[in-house]
Amino acid sequence: MYKSDASRDLLNAVEALTNKRMFFTSGVAKSLIDEFSKPPSEPPPPLMRKSLSAREREIVQLLAEGKSSKEVAVVLGIMRFFTA
Repeated sequence: MYKSDASRDLLNAVEALTNKRMFFTSGVAKSLIDEFSKPPSEPPPPLMRKSLSAREREIVQLLAEGKSSKEVAVVLGIMRFFTA
C-alpha cells in the first residue's frame, strides 16, 4: 500500500458514509472475498424453521430500505427518540 492510497481510501470512506453506504479498503474487501470464496469446512447448521415471523420480515424490510438499527427501533416503537 502506498501513502497516497490512504488518502484516497479516506476520501472514499467519507463519501460512502455520507451516502449511508458501507466502505471497505481494498485489502479488507479482498480478505472478505477470499474468505467467502472458500468452500465451507463443515455444512451449515439446519434452519430451525422455514420462514421468518411477520415481525422479523418487517425488520428485514426496514433494513433493506437502508434504515439504521436505531431508525428501525423508532419505527417499530422499541425506541421513542434518537439520542445524539
